[in-house]
Amino acid sequence: MSKSMITTLFRTLGDPSYLGPAVARFHADLAEPERVAELDRFLGGEARVLLATSAIGAGFDFNHVDAVIHLESAYGLTDFMQESGRTGRDPRRSGWSFCLVKPSERNPRSNDSTDRLEFRKYLNEQICRRRPILLNFGEVPRSCDPSWQLCDLCLRQKTQQDLVRQAVKQSYQESTTELEFLARATEFFTDSVGPLVMLQSMCLNMI
Repeated sequence: MSKSMITTLFRTLGDPSYLGPAVARFHADLAEPERVAELDRFLGGEARVLLATSAIGAGFDFNHVDAVIHLESAYGLTDFMQESGRTGRDPRRSGWSFCLVKPSERNPRSNDSTDRLEFRKYLNEQICRRRPILLNFGEVPRSCDPSWQLCDLCLRQKTQQDLVRQAVKQSYQESTTELEFLARATEFFTDSVGPLVMLQSMCLNMI
């Protein structure tokens, strides 16, 4: 996030009618005492939201951050991973990383660096959001481990699979109901007319 955007957001979110003192900011143009004071407010819990540039990336270890929201795309996959790494430091709590970008940010540019291209691949990933990151470390995953919090892509796939299972289950239940009806009809016709006439009648009805 750029310094100008931080200034704009801080002015808006920091308004007393909105979040007020619950918002802190951090970027390189702030004087050192102000940066320290803002971080102290965030670490102490007075501020629940920290608006920051990539200056807050590597070297900062916060164990109480639940979510990182990337407003504007990162310079590259490495920057994105470092910034995302500010969350999920407490093994007892899940951490989330959200990336809000314009659709055009997904398109490669002729002047893109290799790292920037890798980040655009991440934005265009269709299988698992963790996959391009783990590939960067030499691992070859296919999807999120079931024991992890699922990424948006794996969660979508699971939701679709659950919907399919639900549809199959419902279809099976409906088929079971039809079979129960058929069994009762069979019993009725057998008692009333005899098995031969009943079978012919049922076959005609099914056609």
